This record gives sequence, C-alpha cells and structure tokens, in this order.
Amino acid sequence: MNTRAVLLVDDFEDGLDMYQEYLSYRGYHVIVARNGEEAVAQARLHRPDVILLDISMPVMTGTDAMRVLRADPSFTHVPIIALTAHALDGERQILLAAGFDELIPKPCLPDQLVYALERIFAALPKAPDDSAPALFWSKKGMVACATHAPAAGSPAWIAQGWQRVPPSQRAVGVAMQCQFCHGRPYVRSQPSATVGK
Repeated sequence: MNTRAVLLVDDFEDGLDMYQEYLSYRGYHVIVARNGEEAVAQARLHRPDVILLDISMPVMTGTDAMRVLRADPSFTHVPIIALTAHALDGERQILLAAGFDELIPKPCLPDQLVYALERIFAALPKAPDDSAPALFWSKKGMVACATHAPAAGSPAWIAQGWQRVPPSQRAVGVAMQCQFCHGRPYVRSQPSATVGK
C-alpha cells in the first residue's frame, strides 16, 4: 500500500473532493487546503511528500504559496506541482521558471493524476541520509549549515549564489563541514575548463 502524503490544494470543491477520494482510494494520505494560505499552513504542519497547487485561488495564489514554501530550506526536496488549467506552452515555461517542479494540466481524470504522481515519485532522487545535517554552499565555495547559511531566498542567498549541497557531492568521500561550526574553510573546487586539441 502507498504511504505517500499528498497536499492537494484547490478552491474548486468538486475537483478537490474527486481527487481526494481517488487518491485516498489509491493509498495516498491526502491533506487538503482550499487556498494558498491554508496550503502553507498544512505543508508546515504535515510535511507532505508532494504538493499539488492550483494556481488561481483566493486569499493567496498557488504561485505565491509556492514561493513561500521554496524560501523554507526544509521544502527543498519536496516536489511542488502546479495543478492548473493554465497549461499552454508559454504559461508552462513561466510556471517552471517561477519554481514549480512540474505542471499537471486540469481538468484531468483521477487515474491520469495518479499516473503523473507515480512518474514524479519515480523520478525523485534517492532520499539523502537524514542523519547528515543539511549543508549549503555559495558560488565562492563557502560551506555552511542551515544555521549559518543565509535564509533561502533572501537577498544575501541570491547575491552569493547559495544552494543546497547535492547528496551526490556529499557522497564522494570528501569530509564537508560547516566552516562556521568547525572553523576550517572548505573551498569547493571550481570546474576547470578543458581545451580540446
């Protein structure tokens, strides 16, 4: 049985009820919200495995809710999917550029929604080791823990080019630690340009 938690956010009650019932039937644990503000609160409370956000909603839009959640480092690896009727190619590019991981056009049949979720879950990288603290690095090679890195989305975060250290980089055998906690800087080597002859 599927134990994944899905936060389903839509202000259209009939669609919300239909998708919630079908996803529950298929074994998903479904949490619902009816606007972006509720979505942020429910996401922080329940920590879902994926978030499906309608775009046009009252109180707070889906795009605004996604931006609030993306600013929280604990949602870095949570797929946030636009569930929207705004699925033309140009609109799709705008939503992906805004920070959504994927777009599922609606209306869609419930089994199409489940198929899309299964595809998204299958594409996720293997979960990082939870015993290892989250580390972030800047364009200049500074490494910091969540306590010492600038707040995600803040002007310092953006200007200094901070991003989460990918699990694949942590697994290469190099001891990587927060330079502020441990007092020794780790400088990320910059990729060297190779010239073919």
